[in-house]
Amino acid sequence: MAENPPQTLSLDRIRQDVADVLQVDPGDLEDDELLLEQGMDSIRLMTLVQQWRDTGTEVTFVDLAGRATLTRWWELLRDK
Repeated sequence: MAENPPQTLSLDRIRQDVADVLQVDPGDLEDDELLLEQGMDSIRLMTLVQQWRDTGTEVTFVDLAGRATLTRWWELLRDK
């Protein structure tokens, strides 16, 4: 059985996934806003890590915890 190829994460997908875990509208998230101030916590962060790993993206909790804005996460994840 062949493996599914990795899915590419887009900025829109990242924004939607973050909005989903924070239970906010994606349009309410600013690109350079600190997500920790919007309610991002370690449990939600691990949820995102697992979601994105499931797409084939190599990302760790530490990668995201040190880059807590949509812009910084996109810079990290677009090259994965």
